[in-house]
Order: sequence, then structure tokens, then C-alpha cells
Amino acid sequence: MESPAPTLRAAALHGLGAFLTHQGNYAATRSVLEESLDICRRVGDEGGMAWSLNGLGWVAIAEGDFTTARDLHGSSLAIARRLGDRRSCANSLNGLGWSAIMQGDHDQARILLDESLVIGQDLGDKRGITNSLVHLGWLAQAQGDHPLARAFVKESLAISQELGDRSLIADALEVSAKSALASRETHLAARLLGAAHALREAIGAPLPPSDRAEYDDDVRAVRTALGDRAFDAL
Repeated sequence: MESPAPTLRAAALHGLGAFLTHQGNYAATRSVLEESLDICRRVGDEGGMAWSLNGLGWVAIAEGDFTTARDLHGSSLAIARRLGDRRSCANSLNGLGWSAIMQGDHDQARILLDESLVIGQDLGDKRGITNSLVHLGWLAQAQGDHPLARAFVKESLAISQELGDRSLIADALEVSAKSALASRETHLAARLLGAAHALREAIGAPLPPSDRAEYDDDVRAVRTALGDRAFDAL
């Protein structure tokens, strides 16, 4: 039987992976999470395996590989359900739901995200609740239901502000900006985009590559509608 050291190293690597993901260093994140996953497999730590697979799933999402992300999150979810680890289940369901949104599978996304939200509420996991609400806001926005999108984002923002998590706040502001743009509230969209950008700059949390093209399209649309001077001022 191996000493506890490998398990502690796996946990440390998982924490490092979360930090590197926040910074947008996805190649390094993948490397440390793959090492963590290998250690967990060797020592039979299934809970650690589930969390490492989840982390790798979010890296795949950030890089736009949603098929791989669904495979990774699906594997993690199967382990978490077997172990009865509901917090890990919620994280996997969130990743699966977001991947489904990005692949246009909206009905499945709603089922996955609703379950994730219910688990988060049952556990009192405010961070998990906020993630589910932001993704439900994106889903409602993608389906053209702007009032519902705003309701989800409003609830998400309230919790994010309570937590003081500026990364989650930036996520919510970007959904709000998209909704404002769709409703032709271009002045509001510009303010929201500016606020989200300032937050990301302040905390060193860039947009993931998979979100960049759509974000740039939104910025371009708002800038074109308002003109450069008004856009920059707002």
C-alpha cells in the first residue's frame, strides 16, 4: 500500500490546475491534471479521479473541444454518481450542460443544468448555484428568451457579489451584455462589456479561447452601432 504522499500530491496538483485555469494557461493545466489523474488511478482514489476528469473537461471546454469535454465530464459523472458525491456530480452536470449549449443541444442542456442547480441548492453550494444560473442564462439567451436570461443573471449576480467572486461577476455581466445587445439596448451593452473587461483585467482572468470569437463579435456589433467615440466613453 502506498503512503499518503501520492494522494496529497494529487490534491495539490488539482489545486494548481484550478489556479492555472483561472489564468488561462490551459496547456499547463492539462499537464498537472493528467498527472493528478494518473496518481489517483494508481492509488485507487476514485473521488480524486472524478475531480481530475472534471478539471480536464473544463480545459477541453475552454479550448472549444466540446465532444471531448462531454466524454470527460460524462466519465466523471459516472464515478461521482457511484460514490454518491453530489458536489462532484453538480460540477460534471454543469460542464455537460455548457458543452450541450455550445453544440446546440438545448433540450439536453436544460435537463443537465436544472439537475446541477437543484443539487447546488440542496447542498447550499453558492458557487455551484451561481455557475448553474449563469449557464442557464446563456441557454435562455441562446433560445431567444431575453427576460428569462436576465432573471437568471440577476439571481447569479446577487450571489456572486455576496461571495465577492469577480470572475463569476464578469461571466454574468457578459451574459447581460449579450441580452442587452439582442434587445438593442446598445448603450447598456457597452457599459456591461466595459465592466466585465475591467474585472477580467483586474483579476488576470482572460476569456477562454472558445468564448473569444463570439465576444469579439458582440463588441464589434456594439461599437458599430454606437460609433468608436461613444463606445469608448461608455
